[in-house]
Amino acid sequence: MFILDGQGRQPLHNKICNQIKNQILTGELPPTTKLASIKNLSSELSVSRNTVEYAYQQLYAEGYIHSKPRSGYFVSPIDPEFRQSPLRQVCTSLKEGSEDGKSFAFDFHPARLSPGSFPVNLWRKLYIDCLKDDQNHLASDGNQQGDFDLRCEIQRYLSRSRGVSCDPEQIVVCSGLQDSLSILAPILKEDHSKLAVEDPGYFVPKAVFRNHSFSITTVSVNSDGLDLECLQNTKSTVVYVTPSHQFPLGYVMPVTKRLKLIDWAESVGGVIIEDDYDWLYKMIR
Repeated sequence: MFILDGQGRQPLHNKICNQIKNQILTGELPPTTKLASIKNLSSELSVSRNTVEYAYQQLYAEGYIHSKPRSGYFVSPIDPEFRQSPLRQVCTSLKEGSEDGKSFAFDFHPARLSPGSFPVNLWRKLYIDCLKDDQNHLASDGNQQGDFDLRCEIQRYLSRSRGVSCDPEQIVVCSGLQDSLSILAPILKEDHSKLAVEDPGYFVPKAVFRNHSFSITTVSVNSDGLDLECLQNTKSTVVYVTPSHQFPLGYVMPVTKRLKLIDWAESVGGVIIEDDYDWLYKMIR
């Protein structure tokens, strides 16, 4: 089991490497154990394949693992004198966590939703319908950009709900924010080197872009979102914003300020990464 957090400045591939190394040294991963494939582990952790590959390469270089052609990576034998005692871990189960929440009238944890808010029955029905309709399609290798039918549905949804005019070819489906930023960062790195992020703000963008050697600058947030004057002083050319529901303060950026942000991007030849987090919800103060 892997636990990745945003604390500290340690790159994600180092965190993965150190956790696997600890599992090997404590005997949790005994010699000859086959490690998860790069593809599977990156999907499990919602990180890019490059991140996992860097971690495996480091373990390989240090002699903790070895590779077999067309088979993958395996744990190498470690001299018993270098093994450690298993680390004691204190875990709180999901059930215990949910029971703790019952003592509060309102649970403001951003990662917890009301159990009754998800349409389980409808989701189950649609899932079964999809399995019945086209089993051959589900068993085939998918498009790296995302299933084309799904992208068509997203295109229609964006047009209907957000007034966004785009083609399915302009849509890329990723396995979460961290994965999408891990794809985007090396592309932007070709022409940009400085990223501005909201302060306070979500830790993931900072971690991902720092892992790709970007210079990170924080920009203060006021009651109508990002402070544009402060942004201009940073000399950054890429900015990450959550305008519809600023995380974690919940502020909404008005249209006039969004237009000014676009003007800023045009003036510096910059890029706006808009995380439309929670736009479906209307925050009423």
